Order: sequence, then structure tokens, then C-alpha cells
Amino acid sequence: MTTHDLLPIGLYFSRDDLPALREKVRSGPPARMAGRLIEMCEGYVASFEPEADFEGMEKTRTTKDLMCWEPHLSYARRNADRLQKLALAHLLTDRAEFADLGRRVMLVNARHGEWHQYYRTFGTIECGEICKGMATGYDWLHHALSDAERRTVEEAMAEKGGRDLSGSLTGTAPGLTPEGGRRFGQNNFGLVMTGGLGLIGLVLEGRHPDARAWVDLAASYMEESIRRQYDVDGGIVEAARYWNYSTPFVLFLAEPLRRLKGRDLYGIEAFSRTVDFPIYNHSSITDGPYGTANFADTTFREPATHACVLLRFASHYRRGDYQHFYEKWFREEPAIHGHHDLVHSLLWYDPAVRPEAPRLGLVKRFRTLEWVFVRGGWETGATQFVFKGGPYLGGHNHLDRNSFILEAFGERLAVDSGSGPYYTDIQKTYYTQSVGHNVLLIDGEGQKAGGARMTACEADDERCYVASDASEVYSQAKSVVREVMSLGRASLFVVRDRVVADEPPLVDWLLHTTGEVRVEGDSLVCACEKADLFVWFVAPGPARDRIDPTPVRHQVERGRVDAEEGVGHIVRLSNVPMDRAYEFLAVLAPVKKGAAFPEVRIEGNAIRVAWKGRSYRIDREQGRLSVRQ
Repeated sequence: MTTHDLLPIGLYFSRDDLPALREKVRSGPPARMAGRLIEMCEGYVASFEPEADFEGMEKTRTTKDLMCWEPHLSYARRNADRLQKLALAHLLTDRAEFADLGRRVMLVNARHGEWHQYYRTFGTIECGEICKGMATGYDWLHHALSDAERRTVEEAMAEKGGRDLSGSLTGTAPGLTPEGGRRFGQNNFGLVMTGGLGLIGLVLEGRHPDARAWVDLAASYMEESIRRQYDVDGGIVEAARYWNYSTPFVLFLAEPLRRLKGRDLYGIEAFSRTVDFPIYNHSSITDGPYGTANFADTTFREPATHACVLLRFASHYRRGDYQHFYEKWFREEPAIHGHHDLVHSLLWYDPAVRPEAPRLGLVKRFRTLEWVFVRGGWETGATQFVFKGGPYLGGHNHLDRNSFILEAFGERLAVDSGSGPYYTDIQKTYYTQSVGHNVLLIDGEGQKAGGARMTACEADDERCYVASDASEVYSQAKSVVREVMSLGRASLFVVRDRVVADEPPLVDWLLHTTGEVRVEGDSLVCACEKADLFVWFVAPGPARDRIDPTPVRHQVERGRVDAEEGVGHIVRLSNVPMDRAYEFLAVLAPVKKGAAFPEVRIEGNAIRVAWKGRSYRIDREQGRLSVRQ
């Protein structure tokens, strides 16, 4: 091996950076990461056979079944993740067995099969995953390959990776159209594919005639995709799960583009704020990375973010509060072991960034998505209320405009159903439909695809008022508006819905909870282990005979819709359809177990609520909710 053979491209670090990297992993979280990395690679050396693994991946790739993409993607992701771990472990330790196994993985990938799935119209995200691993592995294990092996790997990266991904993104690949290629820029597929293409182009520049064009295509496509997909405040149209999947791939390309080409994706305003999105989405009931606001195709027990994303943004923007969330959530394990996270967390951990108290406000509106987060604090167990309005964007949306989630005291009190297994009946008939969310049904029907227009969002850390007009998504009514008021630093909530129709409508007001439900007159209690959710129905009229708590199994983990721990209830409050205009008004209070419930009484057209030493008069006569103490 010559010095020139070691790290010839320098995607993420150069040969001159290697001594400092080896020094960094001697202490602190990087030492824990390196120890775990080496332990995992020793396990691969003992039991991993790349040839057999690729045979399994090839079998799933050629399966003519809509679900073939899922196991094939799992193979591809694992393949790329192991290759990078082996390569980095070798660079840190000089252990030849790690380099040899990584080299075998690369050659098996290069010599056998294609890297894309059978159904190309779904995109080739697994090709993007493999290209990420192959490009990084080529840079880090270049010195372990013979000249002939390098040519074999280069040819495979060009033909199976570069040509395939560029053809998909431009719509020139078999079975695609230019419009189909542009469509990938609207979803997570495009970000993953673009990341893989750009990395292939960077490592092949000077080695393949099309490489520079691939880099230019990837950079421009990524910039356009960021502007199309990311909310002006940093959210993403496909919600938490697909933010967490695709955003690392933006960073995987952004870093080498900045290092090698001077092209700065961090300068795009929406992207510069995007790590705020998983921080607000993170569940208040857990200290670890797992637990997130599970709107759209997201499950609750997914990680809110990968460690490497927090660390890269903390380092780039010198944000000690991002470092704070990393150290809080990843105290037990310094990174998520799969999906490239351990490798990049080790690289991007910056010991010069010291943790600081959160700078973020307790109320946050993501203005394109029209999601509003209201928190009682940043400590574990604090109240968190999330409201979802806004447009129907992206391929993973549900019919759930004006839905909400409420957590407090370590319990999920008002929950979203989340996502079930794709392409199953229960996913089509329950999880994606309005009946699976805390919204209204009108005349027994839910929403159609469309948007809700947020007409007001006024907030400080003590109070928040939101109004959202969802008339567009209800064909059964002329007007459907929901107002939500949060009071007392997210300790009390008022939810009002107003419905106007041409004929007297039958309206069902839905509330999903994991607690046991007790109906007590015009109120109900959703009883969980650590806390209760108190709900008082002020309107429409006496509610006690029209509250129906129906047992239902709420999603806990994807693919486990029958998990016993997911059993809860859908609370359904129905009106008596006599008038063309109806108002539903409920007072909700999360109550720590054993504490007293609020006192609620009606004073004409106002509501008086005594709670936690304060008395609130809530007026509903002026066309909108208002409050005074």
C-alpha cells in the first residue's frame, strides 16, 4: 500500500485527518462508539457470509410482488451498513480481517445481480442505499483492493449505480417517464437516490466519463428536492418517519459536496432549521431516542432522529442545545446501530460543542405543514400537545386534518393510530382513514384528500390559540372549523368544532386513548397508569347517553397491530341531528394520578374552569374562543 492508495477521495475525512480521528475515539462517547463498532465487526468476521447474504437479497429483488421492496431494502441497507462499519473499523485499528471482509462484500455486490428492485416505478431506494455503502467503502478500502478489483468495483458502481440512479431521476430508465423522474423529488425516494448518485459520482470523478454529470445532477436535484419537501421551518411533507429516513442521506451528500466541491446545502434556509422538527416531534414520555408524534405513516416507537443528524447540526451550527438533546436521548447507547448511524455518529461527534439548555420555544408552528406543537417544558414527562392541520402533501399522508395528540406525566393520553403494515386491509380501512384519528365524522363518513387552512395561530409560552378550517375535506358539510385553546402552560385545553351543513348532519366526535374509559355524566375519564385524561363535554347538550367508548387495538409497533399493550378505546360522541349547525365543545385536562380534577361549570354562553389555583372564563359567543382570568 502506498500513501496515495489510502483515502484517495476523502469523502468524509482525508488521510491527514486520520490520526486525529484515531485520537478522538480514545475517550468519551466516541470511545464507546468505537468499542461497539469493533465488537459488531468481530461478530461479522465470525459469522457473516457476503455471498449467501447477496443470494437472499437477489431472491427478494426478483420477486414479482408489491411487497418485494421491503425485504430487498432491508438486505440492501444491512449490506451497506456492514460494509461501512468494517471499513471504518479497519481504518481505526489496522486489523486486516475487517478490510478483507469488507473487500469481499464489495466484490460480491459488484459481480452479482442488479441493485434495484423489480418494480422500478417505486424508485430504486435500495440502489441508493447500496451506492452509499459502495462509494464510502471504495474510498475507505481503496488500499485493500488490487488494481483489477478496483476496476471491477468502479464498473459496477457506474453501471449498476450511476446509470441506474441517473436514469431513474431523469425518467429515462426502462418503465419510467420524465414526469415519473420528477415525482421522486417530492418524496423520500428522491433524497435517498440522489444521495447515492452524488456519492458514486464523487468517487468516480476522473475514473468515469459520466461521473461529473452525475455529481451535477445529484447536487441540483437535491437542492430542488429540499426546497420542495422541507417546510419553511424545517419540517418535511411525509412526516416524522420519512424525515428520519431521508434527512441523513441529504447529509451524507452535503458533507462531501461541501468538502470537495465547495457547494453548500446547509445554506438553504429550510434545511438549516430542519433538526428542530424531530426535536419537537420527540415524545415527552421517554428519555431515549425512541418515541415520536406518530402522524401519517409513522409508528410511535420509532426513533425521532438518528444520533448522527443531531451531531452534524450541533457541530456545523455550534448549537449546544442540539448537543444537549443528543446527550439526553443517547445516554444509554451512543448511536442507533443500524442505518449508517453508528459510523457517522462517530465521525461527526464534535467534543468542542458543549451541551446547553434548549433555546427552542415551548410553542412551535411549522408553517407549510401547519403543525403546531405546544409543550409544558422540555423535561421528561412534561405535557405535549400536537395539532395537525395544513395541506395533504406527500405519499404517506392520512385523512386526518385537524387531528391532535396529547401526552402528559409519562402517558400517551390522546393518541394517533399511526401506521399499520403497508398494503394490508387494516392499513387501508383504519390507519389511513379518518376513523383512526381524533377528528370528526359527518354522516358516518370521514375526510377526503385535501387541506385544512389555518386561520389563526397566536401563542406565547403560557397560552396558545389555533383555528383551522377543514371545510375542503368534508363533502358532507358547508363549513367545518376546529379551534383549540391551550391554557396555563399546556395544563388545560379547550377544543371546539363548528359544523354547518345543508341538512341536519349526524356528527361523531372521535377521541382515541390507550386508557380505560369511565363515563361520569357529561364527562369521561381516560385512566392510564400514571395519569388520567379528564374530558368534560360542554356541547352539544347532555352527553351522557351519547358517549360510546369502543375498544380498539392501537398500533404500538409496525406489524404488531394485535399487541396487547396497544389495546385502548375510541371514544365517540354523537349529536342528535336536528339543526343544520352544530357545535361540539370539550374541556380536556391531563391529571396526575391521584390529583383532583378541574371544576367546570357553564355560565350562560361562557364556561368557568377552576384548575391549579386559577379560574378561567372561556367565552364562545364572539365567533371565536376567548379567555380571561
